[in-house]
Amino acid sequence: MANLILKNALDLSDTASQSTIPKDNAKSSSREQGVQPNASRQRFKPQLSCTFCRTRKLKCDRNSPCNNCSKRDLSSSCTYIHNSREKTSKAQKVKDKPKDVQERIQHLEELVVALMSQVKDKTLVPGPTVPPDHQPSIFKGPKPSWPDDATVSESADSIGRISVEDELQNYVGGAHWAAILENIAGLKDSLGSEEWPQGTASGKNKHKGPVLLLGDNRKASRESVLACLPSKPVVDNLIERYFTAIDASFITHTPTFKKEYDEFWDDPNSKSFSWLGYLFAIICLSVNFELRTGDIPIPALSDMAVRDTEQRIRLYREKTVQCLVNSNYTEPGLYTVETLLLYYLSEHFQSKDALFGSWMLFGMIVRAGLRLGMHRDASHYPNISVFRGEMQRRIWAGILIVDIQTSCQVGLPRMVSEEMYDTKAPNNLLDEDLYESMVALPPVRSEDEGSPMSHVLSKYRLLIVFGKIFDASNSITPIQYDEVMRLEKMLLGTREGIPEVYRVGSIKSLDTGPIMLRVRKFSIEMSYLKARCFLHRKFLSEAESLRKHSYSVKACVDSSMLILQYQNYMTIETAMGHSLHAMKWITSSLMTYDFLLAATLLCLYLGQLMAAEEETVDTAFREFPIEWTKEDISHALLKSYQIWNNPEHSSEDTIKFSKVLKAMLNKVDHWSTANKTQTKVSKEITNEANSSNPPNYPASNMYSFPSSDFEENGSKFPTSNIEMIGDILNDPAGLDWNLWDTNFQGSNIYIDAAGSSLFASDLYFPFQAAGLETDMDGS
Repeated sequence: MANLILKNALDLSDTASQSTIPKDNAKSSSREQGVQPNASRQRFKPQLSCTFCRTRKLKCDRNSPCNNCSKRDLSSSCTYIHNSREKTSKAQKVKDKPKDVQERIQHLEELVVALMSQVKDKTLVPGPTVPPDHQPSIFKGPKPSWPDDATVSESADSIGRISVEDELQNYVGGAHWAAILENIAGLKDSLGSEEWPQGTASGKNKHKGPVLLLGDNRKASRESVLACLPSKPVVDNLIERYFTAIDASFITHTPTFKKEYDEFWDDPNSKSFSWLGYLFAIICLSVNFELRTGDIPIPALSDMAVRDTEQRIRLYREKTVQCLVNSNYTEPGLYTVETLLLYYLSEHFQSKDALFGSWMLFGMIVRAGLRLGMHRDASHYPNISVFRGEMQRRIWAGILIVDIQTSCQVGLPRMVSEEMYDTKAPNNLLDEDLYESMVALPPVRSEDEGSPMSHVLSKYRLLIVFGKIFDASNSITPIQYDEVMRLEKMLLGTREGIPEVYRVGSIKSLDTGPIMLRVRKFSIEMSYLKARCFLHRKFLSEAESLRKHSYSVKACVDSSMLILQYQNYMTIETAMGHSLHAMKWITSSLMTYDFLLAATLLCLYLGQLMAAEEETVDTAFREFPIEWTKEDISHALLKSYQIWNNPEHSSEDTIKFSKVLKAMLNKVDHWSTANKTQTKVSKEITNEANSSNPPNYPASNMYSFPSSDFEENGSKFPTSNIEMIGDILNDPAGLDWNLWDTNFQGSNIYIDAAGSSLFASDLYFPFQAAGLETDMDGS
């Protein structure tokens, strides 16, 4: 049957090539070849009446304009829609016929290929393989082991993912962890659709949405608002916490606010609703931090009617919203954007999952900032004071930082792109350097001093580059690899420019120094690692990319592994009784997203390794230069699984994601068991050699992760025990953790701080793309 179709296609091709034969001969030739004319094609019937006469069913005299249109003064609208068709020459129609025949030939050829593929699949039986010389060239190469929908998942990578659940349609971009999960072969089949994470919290979440958008926002009197204000000692304590422990305080000028704060207590009626909303937003955010850390001043609450912390948060948030409504925030003025930003942060901390409603609220903040002209630098406008211009730069920087972070979290394009603004970055000045009557800015301070603004500027510059990467990942035009490497060099150069005081030499360097400095160093490092994951994550999508773009694969895997190690570190250090417990707020839903992204990328990488081994890929791939073994990666994923299974850290999405991790670890377990069965002798020899000669990693300029970062003692993590993971995870409640600590321990792991110089001498990782030099100094 296939040969007959192919013969007809070839005969038809010969017929089409005879373009000079007479028309009658062509028809007879067509009949002789057994090709029937296309009877379904409808003959074109020109429309002779003008559009107006045809619509009104009038008799048209076919003039231009026609008599009917002329009588009604419609001469300019008298048109004949068939004019363009009439202009088509007979020669053009004849010219189009061979093109139509060629399309039919191509369709027949596609049918031949599809039929041959079906016949091949049906007749495939065990026996000697067909020599390559006897196979059609289109079928050469190893047979893929990915499921049929892998091609769809890969092509959909650039357009994101849409899920429909309970008639709710939810889109996330291709760089979102929930969309990346779709590319892991066979993983979704092992879980039901209800168990599959969607990427944003569903409507079942107890936090329904921002109070400003969905609450009862009737106006309240000044007396009722002031009646809910705590006593001055309590407020004093909350204000102090805001300025000392919350990084968002850089949008508030401390001396000016404290002066206004003292004026308020002297005369509570002297301040506007805008300022009162600002005050309540600060109080609400500070109480939010009290709830997260458990550091609540119980004696100070003894005289308060509302003592429960969560109830206090709801009360202060409600009063913030009432003040915004009374001040008509839709016509923004002084303090409006600042109040909205702080209120948004208090809403953001209500859930460990990404809430789309909060992102919608942030859109209002961006529009308010645009309305006030914060996207244009104040130096353009002489009527804006020097002091106010510098504070606007700080506020706009805060908007840009929150924009990129929250847009990543919900998997949607950011709201502010580079071409929309020309506002300069804020200057590295202390609050004491600024005052309302100043006529010029003083010289900027050195960023090596480690001031709060130097931290903001370091993170701001990283996130500006991250914004370029994020825009490229959301673009409908695929990014070229030369552009990837250009952004990579820009990102590395920006990281090199971070002041030494904020750079992380190793994870152990976070153990020393002031608490706020340690948290800021961690925050900057996480921004850098996440940006690298976004930039290179597309090259984990297929085995061919693993071989062709090995630099990107290594960068993505290294960054993801580091993120999971930071997850483990921060989980331990922010626990009760540890040094960073007061900073537990740092592990918010933003951090949750980073950890989920890293774990998802590592799952995808493991899936590619398994697929590549099933396809028996060439030896160049087997020698892929990544030092992380599948046991190292499985071990890191297992630690993440344990964290997500802890109710203290769990959320709607992480509970579902932990089931994905369990399924992935089970796949790795089965894969490892099968490999050991096939190559038992060679595996035993390799394991014996590794146990006697552990790998010797360079010790200079690298992250060193002692086994205590992962386990309680330093024994080696035995390769042969990886198959135990699946069985243990099947019953996590009955797991004997003492036995676990005895059998599963990690080795020291090292990685280059920038993620690139560890294998600088390796031929697989020359830093060359589109003429880029091997040096990393930006030259």
